[in-house]
Amino acid sequence: MIKTEQLVELLCDILDIEEDFTHETELEQLEGWDSVNALRVLTNIESEFGVRISMEDFSKVKTVSDLASLVG
Repeated sequence: MIKTEQLVELLCDILDIEEDFTHETELEQLEGWDSVNALRVLTNIESEFGVRISMEDFSKVKTVSDLASLVG
């Protein structure tokens, strides 16, 4: 099971932002979040954590915490 902190670090790296949000912050509220960066996040998660996530499931994710739950 991955830690939410690992996802926060990955989000900060991809979006080039500081960790000034909570685990309940909606992803769409993060600076730099757009469809291109969402796909970058998805592919990086799949690569780094060795999981496969469908676009349908990924599109339902609203918060960092939701994303951590989806990844496992």
